[in-house]
Amino acid sequence: MKRDDIMNLDHWQFRSGREIDNCVPDHWLPVIAALCASIGELVNQDGREHFCWRDIKEKHGQLAVYYVATTELTAPIEALVDVAESACSEAAQAQPAKASDKRFLG
Repeated sequence: MKRDDIMNLDHWQFRSGREIDNCVPDHWLPVIAALCASIGELVNQDGREHFCWRDIKEKHGQLAVYYVATTELTAPIEALVDVAESACSEAAQAQPAKASDKRFLG
């Protein structure tokens, strides 16, 4: 799944031109897609106008999300975000180490 796929599927969560930041690693996208799907299940049709992502990005190697929501949704959303943060950490650890692009002349 790609960033655009997630944002199109859950378009109501990405108002005001907000997007999933390009710094988010591709191997995190399934986790973010699952997070957005869980938010879709949590927030009923009437409450959708009161929720939106402000930012979804990678910061210091960890998932960082910022959102706007009503007070009664904050605790359940935080629980979903905690699960997503853990899953992103696990996905990052499962990735093979990147080879260096540096070239040494001998």
